[in-house]
Amino acid sequence: DWTYQQDPVEDGFHINLTSFPDDIPEDDVIFAHQLSLMIWNVEGDARVHLPWGGDVADWQYGGGDNGYNTLMWEDYTSGSTLGQSRYNFSGDDMIDCDIKMYGANSYGEKDWSFDYDGAGPDQYDFIHTVIHEIGHCIGFSHSSSSDAIMYSSNHQGTGWERRHLHFDDIDGLKAMYGDRTVEIEIDISLGESFPLVIEDEEVELDVELTNVGDGRAYDLVVEIIDPGSRIITPDYPGIVGTLA
Repeated sequence: DWTYQQDPVEDGFHINLTSFPDDIPEDDVIFAHQLSLMIWNVEGDARVHLPWGGDVADWQYGGGDNGYNTLMWEDYTSGSTLGQSRYNFSGDDMIDCDIKMYGANSYGEKDWSFDYDGAGPDQYDFIHTVIHEIGHCIGFSHSSSSDAIMYSSNHQGTGWERRHLHFDDIDGLKAMYGDRTVEIEIDISLGESFPLVIEDEEVELDVELTNVGDGRAYDLVVEIIDPGSRIITPDYPGIVGTLA
Protein backbone atom coordinates (compact mmCIF):
# COMPACT_ATOMS: atom_id res chain seq x y z
CA ASP A 1 0.00 0.00 0.00
CA TRP A 2 1.79 3.09 -1.27
CA THR A 3 -0.59 5.66 0.25
CA TYR A 4 2.50 7.26 1.77
CA GLN A 5 3.80 7.96 -1.72
CA GLN A 6 0.65 9.69 -2.99
CA ASP A 7 1.58 12.84 -1.08
CA PRO A 8 5.17 12.01 -0.21
CA VAL A 9 7.48 13.34 2.42
CA GLU A 10 5.59 16.21 3.98
CA ASP A 11 8.00 16.30 6.93
CA GLY A 12 11.48 17.64 6.33
CA PHE A 13 14.71 15.69 6.78
CA HIS A 14 16.49 17.09 9.83
CA ILE A 15 19.77 16.65 11.71
CA ASN A 16 20.33 16.44 15.44
CA LEU A 17 23.74 18.12 15.46
CA THR A 18 24.22 17.82 19.22
CA SER A 19 24.45 14.03 18.88
CA PHE A 20 27.57 14.25 16.67
CA PRO A 21 31.07 14.27 18.23
CA ASP A 22 32.75 17.64 18.74
CA ASP A 23 35.62 16.71 16.40
CA ILE A 24 33.23 16.48 13.42
CA PRO A 25 32.51 20.00 12.13
CA GLU A 26 28.81 20.81 11.99
CA ASP A 27 29.22 22.30 8.51
CA ASP A 28 30.53 18.95 7.23
CA VAL A 29 27.50 17.10 8.57
CA ILE A 30 25.08 19.67 7.14
CA PHE A 31 26.74 19.61 3.73
CA ALA A 32 26.75 15.80 3.60
CA HIS A 33 23.06 15.65 4.51
CA GLN A 34 22.03 18.32 2.00
CA LEU A 35 24.06 16.72 -0.79
CA SER A 36 22.54 13.31 -0.05
CA LEU A 37 19.02 14.70 -0.35
CA MET A 38 19.97 16.53 -3.53
CA ILE A 39 21.17 13.29 -5.16
CA TRP A 40 17.68 11.80 -4.80
CA ASN A 41 15.98 15.05 -5.84
CA VAL A 42 18.10 15.70 -8.93
CA GLU A 43 19.06 12.26 -10.22
CA GLY A 44 15.88 10.37 -9.32
CA ASP A 45 13.80 11.96 -12.10
CA ALA A 46 10.66 11.04 -10.14
CA ARG A 47 7.68 12.87 -8.71
CA VAL A 48 9.16 13.34 -5.25
CA HIS A 49 11.06 16.10 -3.50
CA LEU A 50 12.91 15.58 -0.22
CA PRO A 51 13.07 18.86 1.74
CA TRP A 52 15.95 19.67 4.07
CA GLY A 53 14.64 20.77 7.45
CA GLY A 54 17.77 21.95 9.29
CA ASP A 55 18.94 21.21 12.83
CA VAL A 56 16.41 19.96 15.37
CA ALA A 57 16.71 19.46 19.12
CA ASP A 58 13.43 17.56 19.49
CA TRP A 59 14.51 14.18 18.19
CA GLN A 60 13.75 10.52 18.64
CA TYR A 61 14.76 7.30 16.91
CA GLY A 62 11.55 5.58 15.92
CA GLY A 63 8.69 5.60 18.38
CA GLY A 64 6.03 7.13 16.15
CA ASP A 65 5.65 10.35 14.21
CA ASN A 66 7.17 13.42 15.89
CA GLY A 67 7.11 15.53 12.73
CA TYR A 68 10.84 15.10 11.99
CA ASN A 69 12.77 12.61 9.89
CA THR A 70 16.00 12.90 11.85
CA LEU A 71 19.63 12.03 11.08
CA MET A 72 21.63 11.41 14.27
CA TRP A 73 24.85 9.90 15.57
CA GLU A 74 25.47 7.03 17.96
CA ASP A 75 28.92 6.00 19.14
CA TYR A 76 28.55 2.22 18.90
CA THR A 77 26.42 -0.63 17.60
CA SER A 78 26.99 -4.37 17.54
CA GLY A 79 27.51 -6.25 14.29
CA SER A 80 28.88 -4.76 11.06
CA THR A 81 26.35 -1.96 10.59
CA LEU A 82 27.53 1.45 9.35
CA GLY A 83 24.15 3.17 9.41
CA GLN A 84 20.59 2.20 10.13
CA SER A 85 17.08 3.50 9.38
CA ARG A 86 13.94 2.97 11.39
CA TYR A 87 10.60 3.85 9.85
CA ASN A 88 7.22 3.92 11.53
CA PHE A 89 3.79 3.11 10.13
CA SER A 90 0.24 4.13 10.87
CA GLY A 91 -1.76 1.25 9.47
CA ASP A 92 -0.21 0.73 6.05
CA ASP A 93 1.18 4.28 5.75
CA MET A 94 4.82 5.11 6.41
CA ILE A 95 4.71 8.26 8.56
CA ASP A 96 8.19 8.79 9.99
CA CYS A 97 11.77 7.68 9.41
CA ASP A 98 14.94 8.32 11.42
CA ILE A 99 18.56 7.49 10.61
CA LYS A 100 21.47 6.59 12.89
CA MET A 101 25.09 6.75 11.80
CA TYR A 102 27.55 4.80 13.94
CA GLY A 103 31.03 5.76 15.08
CA ALA A 104 32.04 2.16 15.72
CA ASN A 105 30.71 -1.37 15.47
CA SER A 106 31.89 -4.84 16.49
CA TYR A 107 34.69 -4.58 13.92
CA GLY A 108 36.14 -1.41 15.41
CA GLU A 109 35.99 2.35 15.10
CA LYS A 110 34.93 3.77 11.73
CA ASP A 111 36.94 6.51 10.07
CA TRP A 112 34.26 8.54 8.30
CA SER A 113 35.17 10.86 5.43
CA PHE A 114 33.17 14.01 4.79
CA ASP A 115 35.34 15.04 1.84
CA TYR A 116 33.49 16.32 -1.22
CA ASP A 117 35.65 14.20 -3.53
CA GLY A 118 35.26 10.98 -1.57
CA ALA A 119 36.86 8.77 1.05
CA GLY A 120 40.48 7.78 1.48
CA PRO A 121 41.56 4.14 1.11
CA ASP A 122 40.92 3.38 4.81
CA GLN A 123 37.82 5.54 5.21
CA TYR A 124 34.10 5.15 4.66
CA ASP A 125 32.24 7.78 2.67
CA PHE A 126 29.66 9.37 4.99
CA ILE A 127 27.73 10.85 2.06
CA HIS A 128 27.22 7.50 0.32
CA THR A 129 25.90 5.86 3.47
CA VAL A 130 23.48 8.70 4.18
CA ILE A 131 22.18 8.53 0.58
CA HIS A 132 21.60 4.80 1.12
CA GLU A 133 19.77 5.27 4.42
CA ILE A 134 17.56 8.01 2.98
CA GLY A 135 16.59 5.46 0.33
CA HIS A 136 15.14 3.27 3.08
CA CYS A 137 13.22 6.28 4.39
CA ILE A 138 11.49 6.75 1.05
CA GLY A 139 10.44 3.14 0.66
CA PHE A 140 13.38 1.07 -0.62
CA SER A 141 14.58 -2.28 0.60
CA HIS A 142 17.96 -3.57 -0.61
CA SER A 143 18.85 -4.02 -4.28
CA SER A 144 20.43 -7.16 -5.71
CA SER A 145 22.60 -5.00 -7.97
CA SER A 146 26.02 -4.36 -6.46
CA ASP A 147 26.25 -1.05 -8.37
CA ALA A 148 23.06 0.37 -6.89
CA ILE A 149 22.96 2.89 -4.04
CA MET A 150 20.55 0.52 -2.32
CA TYR A 151 22.92 -2.47 -2.39
CA SER A 152 23.25 -3.90 1.11
CA SER A 153 26.92 -3.11 1.71
CA ASN A 154 29.70 -0.69 0.85
CA HIS A 155 33.47 -0.68 1.05
CA GLN A 156 36.18 1.80 1.94
CA GLY A 157 37.77 4.31 -0.41
CA THR A 158 34.73 5.18 -2.51
CA GLY A 159 33.90 8.54 -4.07
CA TRP A 160 31.49 9.96 -6.60
CA GLU A 161 31.31 6.71 -8.56
CA ARG A 162 29.31 5.23 -5.65
CA ARG A 163 27.19 8.31 -4.92
CA HIS A 164 25.29 8.50 -8.18
CA LEU A 165 21.95 6.73 -8.48
CA HIS A 166 22.09 3.53 -10.52
CA PHE A 167 19.33 2.83 -13.09
CA ASP A 168 17.96 0.24 -10.63
CA ASP A 169 17.54 2.97 -7.97
CA ILE A 170 15.92 5.31 -10.49
CA ASP A 171 13.55 2.64 -11.84
CA GLY A 172 12.49 1.78 -8.31
CA LEU A 173 11.91 5.41 -7.41
CA LYS A 174 9.74 5.97 -10.48
CA ALA A 175 7.81 2.78 -9.78
CA MET A 176 6.92 4.06 -6.32
CA TYR A 177 6.38 7.76 -6.95
CA GLY A 178 5.73 8.09 -10.66
CA ASP A 179 7.74 9.81 -13.35
CA ARG A 180 8.60 13.46 -12.94
CA THR A 181 5.98 15.83 -14.28
CA VAL A 182 6.26 16.97 -17.87
CA GLU A 183 8.44 20.00 -18.48
CA ILE A 184 6.48 23.08 -19.56
CA GLU A 185 8.13 25.72 -21.71
CA ILE A 186 6.70 29.24 -21.57
CA ASP A 187 7.85 31.57 -24.35
CA ILE A 188 7.34 35.25 -23.53
CA SER A 189 8.10 37.62 -26.38
CA LEU A 190 8.57 41.26 -25.44
CA GLY A 191 8.17 42.40 -29.04
CA GLU A 192 7.68 46.09 -29.74
CA SER A 193 6.40 46.76 -26.24
CA PHE A 194 9.93 46.61 -24.92
CA PRO A 195 11.31 50.15 -24.51
CA LEU A 196 14.35 51.34 -26.39
CA VAL A 197 17.59 50.67 -24.58
CA ILE A 198 20.78 52.61 -25.00
CA GLU A 199 24.22 51.05 -24.96
CA ASP A 200 25.50 49.91 -21.54
CA GLU A 201 22.13 50.59 -19.91
CA GLU A 202 21.01 48.08 -17.30
CA VAL A 203 17.52 46.68 -17.71
CA GLU A 204 15.64 44.65 -15.13
CA LEU A 205 12.93 42.24 -16.25
CA ASP A 206 10.32 40.97 -13.79
CA VAL A 207 8.36 37.88 -14.79
CA GLU A 208 5.89 36.33 -12.36
CA LEU A 209 4.74 32.73 -12.76
CA THR A 210 1.91 31.18 -10.76
CA ASN A 211 1.22 27.48 -10.45
CA VAL A 212 -2.55 27.07 -10.86
CA GLY A 213 -2.53 23.28 -11.09
CA ASP A 214 -2.95 20.72 -8.34
CA GLY A 215 0.47 19.16 -8.82
CA ARG A 216 3.71 20.15 -7.15
CA ALA A 217 6.22 22.19 -9.15
CA TYR A 218 9.85 22.30 -8.09
CA ASP A 219 12.50 23.22 -10.61
CA LEU A 220 12.14 26.62 -12.23
CA VAL A 221 14.80 27.73 -14.69
CA VAL A 222 14.70 31.06 -16.54
CA GLU A 223 16.78 31.82 -19.62
CA ILE A 224 17.07 34.99 -21.68
CA ILE A 225 17.56 34.57 -25.44
CA ASP A 226 18.00 37.48 -27.83
CA PRO A 227 17.28 36.17 -31.34
CA GLY A 228 18.51 39.32 -33.05
CA SER A 229 21.92 39.40 -31.33
CA ARG A 230 21.53 43.14 -31.01
CA ILE A 231 21.64 42.98 -27.23
CA ILE A 232 24.55 41.46 -25.43
CA THR A 233 23.23 40.09 -22.14
CA PRO A 234 25.65 39.72 -19.25
CA ASP A 235 26.16 36.40 -17.49
CA TYR A 236 22.61 35.61 -16.47
CA PRO A 237 22.09 33.75 -13.19
CA GLY A 238 19.59 30.97 -13.79
CA ILE A 239 16.79 31.30 -11.30
CA VAL A 240 16.04 28.11 -9.41
CA GLY A 241 13.07 28.36 -7.10
CA THR A 242 10.04 26.56 -5.77
CA LEU A 243 6.45 26.98 -6.89
CA ALA A 244 3.98 25.75 -4.27
